[in-house]
Formats: sequence, structure tokens, C-alpha cells
Amino acid sequence: MAFYNSALKNGTSTISDLKPLQRHDHERGTALAHDIKTRALPPEFSACDVFYSEPPYPAGIKVFDERAGAKTGDYSEFAEPFCFVWSEIKVPKVLVCGKTLQRFFLDAPDFVTSVSLNGAKVDLCSWGVRLPGGLRNTKICFELGKMFHHVGDPCCGYGVPIKHFISARKTNRFTVSDYDPHCVDAVRRVMAGDI
Repeated sequence: MAFYNSALKNGTSTISDLKPLQRHDHERGTALAHDIKTRALPPEFSACDVFYSEPPYPAGIKVFDERAGAKTGDYSEFAEPFCFVWSEIKVPKVLVCGKTLQRFFLDAPDFVTSVSLNGAKVDLCSWGVRLPGGLRNTKICFELGKMFHHVGDPCCGYGVPIKHFISARKTNRFTVSDYDPHCVDAVRRVMAGDI
């Protein structure tokens, strides 16, 4: 069974018995509860030499809000602060995202290709790094893990792609966050191999 923090009804399963955690420190990194709508990243992200993220699509934000016990008005209330933070990141970065984020909020990427996420073809936008198209999100992170040493993800969900980044080399590290504190527990469990 594939566990993934998806808002889609596409065969992925969510984890129902998660506990809200504000922070989890792992031997290879840190997971934090943090709302990107603050327009800033926690200082723990300063060590990252690459960023990878799969931010929510407009249709999914309400599902994620419900899980997090949060309220986002319209999509722009998430997208504008996310893209502000994303534009401030000065290391290579990779983003799996939809057309709404690309058209209305993001700075133009250096490169766009098609990748597979949850069985669908989606856009992979990148700045400062180029990756081949047609890969799954987990393979993208594994490839990034062969090129970089410390990944950051401000919308980490369950952290499944990030586990593939750290599996590329035994010295790789991660710093991740999500506005849903239940996702911090999911990252803890994914990294421990419990799910």
C-alpha cells in the first residue's frame, strides 16, 4: 500500500493515527510544524544546498486544511506567501506544481519538464539545476541526492520523496516542514521505516 499525503482519490492511502508534533529530530535531519504563510522559513533551513517541494494544488488546499485544522481562504492566501519564500531561496530548487502556481505566482523557472506524481503527469519546474523528464517524484529526489547533500522542503507532507533523497548517500541530510503538525509525526514514521 502506498502512503502519501494526497488530496486526490487515486489509490494512495493516508495515515489515520498520526499525533500532532511540533518538531522531530532524526539522525539525518529535522521535521518541523511551520506555516509557510508566515512568509519566512525557520533558521534550520539555512544549511540546505537544494530545495524540493510539492505544494498543494488549488483543489486540494481545503482537504489539507481540514487535516491540519487550519483555514486558508482562497488559494492566493497560500500561493502568494509560498512563492515569496520560494523566490528568496538562492540555492538550486525543484518544484512539482500546477499551472495556477506557474501562471500567477512563480518567477519563471530555468527549466520545465513533465514528471509523474501519483500516477499523473505534472510539471517539474527547476531553478539552478536540470533533471530529466518522465521520472517519478521519488526518483527525482534520489537523483538530487546524488548531486546535493542537504534538502529542504517547506511543504513536506509525509516526507516520502525526501526519504529517497537521503537514501542516495549515507551522509545526506534533510530539513522539512509542513503546516500540519500531524505530518511531522508522519515524517518521523517514514524515516523510521514504520510505514
